[in-house]
Amino acid sequence: MPTIQHLPEAYKRFYAVVSFSLLTAFSASFAQQNDFEKFVAERNQKFAKFESEARQRYEDFRNKANADFADFMQRKWAAVKTQPAIPAPSIPEPPVPVIKDPDDNAPIQTESLPIANINPLEPLLPQPEPPIPIIEPSLRQSPTFSFQFYNTPCKVRLAGSQRFSLPNVNEETVANVWRSMGSDQMDETLLDCLVLRNNLLLGDWGYIALVRILSESFFGKPCSEAVLLQMYLLTHSGYKVRLARVENQLVLLAAFSETFYEYSFIAQGSDRFYILDTHAPHSGYYMFDYAFPNEMMPSLQQENLPVLMYQPTKSRTFTSFKYPAVKISLSPNRNLIDFFNDYPLISQWQYYVSASLSDEIKEVLYPMLQTQLAGKTQKESVSILLDFVQTAFEYKTDDEQFGYERPLFGDETFFYPYSDCEDRAILFSILVRELVGLDVVLLLYPEHLATAVKFTEAMPTGSYFPLEDGSYVICDPTYIHAGVGECMPQFRGMGATIIRI
Repeated sequence: MPTIQHLPEAYKRFYAVVSFSLLTAFSASFAQQNDFEKFVAERNQKFAKFESEARQRYEDFRNKANADFADFMQRKWAAVKTQPAIPAPSIPEPPVPVIKDPDDNAPIQTESLPIANINPLEPLLPQPEPPIPIIEPSLRQSPTFSFQFYNTPCKVRLAGSQRFSLPNVNEETVANVWRSMGSDQMDETLLDCLVLRNNLLLGDWGYIALVRILSESFFGKPCSEAVLLQMYLLTHSGYKVRLARVENQLVLLAAFSETFYEYSFIAQGSDRFYILDTHAPHSGYYMFDYAFPNEMMPSLQQENLPVLMYQPTKSRTFTSFKYPAVKISLSPNRNLIDFFNDYPLISQWQYYVSASLSDEIKEVLYPMLQTQLAGKTQKESVSILLDFVQTAFEYKTDDEQFGYERPLFGDETFFYPYSDCEDRAILFSILVRELVGLDVVLLLYPEHLATAVKFTEAMPTGSYFPLEDGSYVICDPTYIHAGVGECMPQFRGMGATIIRI
């Protein structure tokens, strides 16, 4: 059963305002009240009345929104043209990383490097929330439904009697079923889904996946009924999603704030509604394009990694070349790897950095690294992390390892046998930010991704980028054996795009 501690922030603010208002009124009343039992009875009566009125307001809103939605749903859906999936960009990378002679101790030249462009820090978008706070229905023993989300046990209040059938997917049939879905029972399901979103630290992509897996598990297979249930739960959670019909089946569409690859989409104005079922037909779509109240566009930002049941993979050992005491054996979570495999391909490398590493990796890796960094200067600490990322991992391009361009989350770099410049830049950025506490930027070249670090102690000698908030010294996790401040020779005169993270 959800508690107020588990609810989204909008709910907490809602209950806080209610509690404060009632407490203020009750305190004034109590000063004049000699009979404590009478006071308690009056307080409970007032709160029950307030809760009942709030519940009625929510039900009125839900019923009207669903009725209006169904009325439009019953109208003829428009034929729409699908757009082909945008292919993942191919980034030509050097077939082998540049390797510097580890015995080369020549002095490092200090110079300012050219800047081609600066991409500002993207603010973290708030997650969609229900258009009006949902009041918990009256307490009762409701049947529950259990399912597995990437092998993580989950449970929501959902009764077998709530299963429905769609004999066809024409406008009238779908609208009539939609009218029947709004109920206290469905509110319980919705609340439990939102609690799971919070407890599992799911971003928008993860929440949409949770609702899909729940719906398909409930109906026993992917089907139009499961899609309609997803549509109901997501619209009432505040997400900008749409329904479409193709070859007598329903398909879910979602308008994301980012461009991602390998998914066909339907363009509506400035929005791209991605067809989330990659096995769906590529043409012949009829779309129901009507906005549920106060909908918000989902994002692929991942502030945290999902909390999934730990299923260890085969352990791998990673050892630094220059600092052999920096050695660790790690077993990434198989369930997280599977989640990443379903995550869309995007070019926003900063998203991979902001997601950080899983607790399972941090609990093993960070104590060892913190021990090695203890008492070291900022330059010494960054040098240790730089050599670890440069030399503890084997290099291959994405095309060689996967056959297509694919950035890796930090945990994935410890799972797959090879990594490239993007993966190393992502991992190095996470380690420096979280273990040394320094700001880092990504450096995008036509054929390469590197990093630069802003030192707050005396700036080390070497190549740097003068930015408005200070100088960032280049640290290249793919220039093997190169130290802090050393730029790959082929990029020294080439302008880099600075990506804030």
